[in-house]
Amino acid sequence: MIRRPHHCKLPTAGRLAPLGLLPVLLGGCNMVVMNPMGDVALQQRNLFTFATGPMLLIVIPVIALVDILAWRYRATNTAAQYEPEWDHSTQLEPIIWAAPLLIVIWLSLRSLR
Repeated sequence: MIRRPHHCKLPTAGRLAPLGLLPVLLGGCNMVVMNPMGDVALQQRNLFTFATGPMLLIVIPVIALVDILAWRYRATNTAAQYEPEWDHSTQLEPIIWAAPLLIVIWLSLRSLR
């Protein structure tokens, strides 16, 4: 049985406070990672909450697209076109990889400060 405290200390990170609430909502109230005791731990917590938002910009659409593609190309959908020879799009690749690459570069530059 998991014990939870009677009260929850919600993390705050200034204007990033809404991002700090996400782990609490997903994982419960007693999160040691979100209650830092020192300056370095505080900076790590702020970086974690800062990085969560941009990563969700990629993760949420990918999860939605997996659901859409699974529904569209299900076995019972006879209207979907079957194209077994299509495996690569040179025009689509840069678009697909540009957003994650820019987010990684942005987070890397941000963490250097």
